[in-house]
Amino acid sequence: MKIYFTLNSSNKIRISFFVFVFTIVNFTMSVVELHSQNFRSLNFECGGYVSGVFPVNYNPHFLPSINNQTIYVRTDIGGVYKSIDNGNNWKFISNFRSNMSPSELMIQGIAVKKKIGHHTNNDTLIIAWGNNPDDALERNVYRSLWKSNDGGNIWTRPTIEAPGLVFSGNNFKIKIGGECIIYHPDSSNFLFAGGISPIPGLPPNLYKSTNGGDHWFKVTTVPFQPADTITCISMIEGRSEIWIGTTRGVYRSSNNGISWTFMNQTPLPSARRILLQKFGTGIIAYVAFGNESTHQSIARYTSYNNSWKNLSTNFDNSIVYGNNGLSKKYFSALTFVNNYYGLDNVLLAGRYERPLRISFTYGEDWTGNGDPLPQTGEQVVFRYKGRNGNFPNHQHLSELRNFIYTGLNHVVQNPNTEFSSYWYSSGGAGAFRSDNGGLFYVNALEHSTWDYMVNGMSMPVVYDISFDEESYSQIQIPISDWTNAYTTQEGSNSYDKLKYDRQPTSIHECNGQPDYQDTYITNVTRALLVPGTTSISYNIGGNFY
Repeated sequence: MKIYFTLNSSNKIRISFFVFVFTIVNFTMSVVELHSQNFRSLNFECGGYVSGVFPVNYNPHFLPSINNQTIYVRTDIGGVYKSIDNGNNWKFISNFRSNMSPSELMIQGIAVKKKIGHHTNNDTLIIAWGNNPDDALERNVYRSLWKSNDGGNIWTRPTIEAPGLVFSGNNFKIKIGGECIIYHPDSSNFLFAGGISPIPGLPPNLYKSTNGGDHWFKVTTVPFQPADTITCISMIEGRSEIWIGTTRGVYRSSNNGISWTFMNQTPLPSARRILLQKFGTGIIAYVAFGNESTHQSIARYTSYNNSWKNLSTNFDNSIVYGNNGLSKKYFSALTFVNNYYGLDNVLLAGRYERPLRISFTYGEDWTGNGDPLPQTGEQVVFRYKGRNGNFPNHQHLSELRNFIYTGLNHVVQNPNTEFSSYWYSSGGAGAFRSDNGGLFYVNALEHSTWDYMVNGMSMPVVYDISFDEESYSQIQIPISDWTNAYTTQEGSNSYDKLKYDRQPTSIHECNGQPDYQDTYITNVTRALLVPGTTSISYNIGGNFY
C-alpha cells in the first residue's frame, strides 16, 4: 500500500490513495490530468506484521555474494515480499490473488526449496495462506496453497485431494508458531503441510506431497483428535523423524510418516515450535509449548531413554528484567546457533518480548540476562543501529535507543556457512538484519547491532485520509491492523503515532508487581479532525487486543 499526494498550480493539496480491503479499485485518469500532476509515495513501510524471514540456502559450489542473497518474508495480512540484495530493498510478489478477498494475503507458512544448481533468482517456493475457508473452496476442495517455480513471478495452484487444506489465519498464537508447510531436508520432492479441518469439530488434516508440491494427498494414519489444530511441523536431515505440534500436543513418526505415536508421556498443550537435534543414532527434541491458560514452557525429549525434561525453570533462572516487565511469556524463538565459538548445535531460545538466551549444555544451563546491564554472560542483543535510515515511520521511537523486542518471532542465521555472521529476525514493524554476528555482546558499548529492512514494504490497507480544513498542516492516516498515524507539513516524510496507539495497559498484578499488556486501537475506518483544533479528533471503528 502506498499513499501519494500532489500539489497543483493553485497550491491546493490533492491526495490520491489506492485501497484494498474487500475490493480492489483501479483508478484511471486522462492523459491531460496525468501530465498536470506529480505524485510521490509517502512510504509508510511494512506490510502488516512480518511473521517470518527465510534466507535462501544455496549450493555451496555456486554461492553468490552476500549482496545477492535472496530473502523471502511472510506477513500476517500483507502477502509475501522478496529481496535479492540481502534485505536492502523488497518487492511485493503476492500477485497470485484469484479473487478480491484479503484472506489470500494472510500468509501462514512458506516452504523454500534448497538451491541445488547454479545460483539464480528462480527459487521454488510454496505458500500456505488464508483465514476464510470459503476463499479457498474450488470444486468442493479447499486449496489454500500457491506454488511458484520462478521466485514468485508466476504462481500456480497445486492439486489437493478432498477435503483440502485450511489454516487458522490471522491468529496471534499462530504468528509466533513454527512452519505449517516444510520441505524434507533430504528431498526436494517430499513435503508436509497441515492446518485445521474445513468442517468444524473434526480432526485436522495433514497433507503430504511426493512430487515437489504439485499434488497433495491426505495422510490418514495420524491419530488426531476433533477440533485440534496443527501449529508446526519439524524434520531433520539424515533421519526418518517427523514431528507435528498441535494445540493438543505432539505427534511423532520415526519412519517417515508410515506410523505415528501421540507423545503423551508429558502434557504439551499448544506446541508452538519443535526443534530436532541428532544425538548419536537417536535424536533430541526441544518443544516450546503453552497458551493463555497454561504455563509457557520449553521441554526436552531424549530418544535413547524415552524421557522428557522441562527446561523452563533453568531458562528463567537469574534473569534480570530491569525496568521492563515481561508480559508475553510465549516462547517464540527456538533454533540452533552454528559455528558459534567453533561449536555446532548450540541452542538458542527466546520468549516473545525478552529474553533470548543461549545454552551450550542441551538446555541444562543458559547464559544471557534480560537487560544489557548488569551483564551476565553471552547476551543476545537486539539493539537498533539506524545507520541506513530505515527506521519504520510508524514504529516506536524508543527503539532508536533501546532494544528491539516488539513482535519478535523468527530468529534466523544465514543458512550458508560463508555468511554465518549474518542474522535475520521478523517483527511487528518489519524485518531486522545484523551483519556482525547477531548475538555477540562485549559490553554496553560493544555489541551486535541490528538494522530494519523495510525499503519497499508498504502498508497494505489505508482506510481514510483526513486533514485540517483551515491549515492543511495536519493529516491523519488510519491504517489497518495495528496503527493510526498522522503526518504534518502537507504530507512530509515526518510521521508519528497517535497517543492512543500502542499504550501499556496494566491488566493484573504478578508477584505484587503490575503486569503490562500492550493495547492498540486497530482497524479505524474513519478519522475526523476538528477544523483549526488538531488536538481533537474523532475515530470510528477499532478493536483492542
